[in-house]
Amino acid sequence: MPLQILTGFAVWCTWCIGHDAGHGTVAKPNSSMGKAINRIVGEITHSMVCLVFYGHMWEGHSVKEKADATLSVAVSVATAGTLWYNMGFADFSVVCMAPLAVMSFWLFMVTYLQHHSEDGKLYTNDTFTFERGAFETVDRDYGKWTNRMSHHMMDGYVIRHFFFTKVPHYKLEAATTAFRRG
Repeated sequence: MPLQILTGFAVWCTWCIGHDAGHGTVAKPNSSMGKAINRIVGEITHSMVCLVFYGHMWEGHSVKEKADATLSVAVSVATAGTLWYNMGFADFSVVCMAPLAVMSFWLFMVTYLQHHSEDGKLYTNDTFTFERGAFETVDRDYGKWTNRMSHHMMDGYVIRHFFFTKVPHYKLEAATTAFRRG
């Protein structure tokens, strides 16, 4: 089981690379080449972990983007199906599903803790706005190496998601520190 836990953390780190690609920060998205690199990296990293690349960055957008998301689902399902078929249920469960469960734990835990704090406010459907919710979001520090291996997903969340969406992961730590200083 320790191997599945370590593999699950590596899968989480792989998901973080795909998340960076979703923000367009793996390659500069100014050109069609940069956009293509981000798309390829995102598809590969998310397919490796049997997840859909297109997600929260494109919710509710154009028909083209929804069609891209459908292609991404097809790639992920084909990857998982191929692995299951070739490995069998037992091996697929141990080699793929256990690490995916660990990755899912990280994704849920990080997301939950970023959106909940002891002094956070709870809004009703009548009082909630995106902006109010955004300002209740908090960064969490998981230690230097965990933060780095996770591409600063946890300690650089606020700066990346609400202020400067194109900050690359390798500049998130400095950008967050500068933002906090004012």
